[in-house]
Amino acid sequence: MRFGTQPKLPVSGIFLGSPATISVLKRKDFARWQAGERLPDDTLCKAVKEMENGLVDADLGGFLYKKRVARPGGGKSGGYRTVLSSPGR
Repeated sequence: MRFGTQPKLPVSGIFLGSPATISVLKRKDFARWQAGERLPDDTLCKAVKEMENGLVDADLGGFLYKKRVARPGGGKSGGYRTVLSSPGR
């Protein structure tokens, strides 16, 4: 897994490896919030993998999806609710 930032965009990236390469980009403000909550990137990567398998909480339309992410040391029901954008499933 590799992390980086785009030079002119306010995002940082999580890159998942083979078999298919997937780029997951986070807004800078989300990355700051994530650091403050001590939410590891591995948890977000797990949520992305679940989305790839069709496990989303709600399809909000316009390529926006609601996804629950487990809080460290807790479950998804007491975790975070996130809104993610994807070019399609």
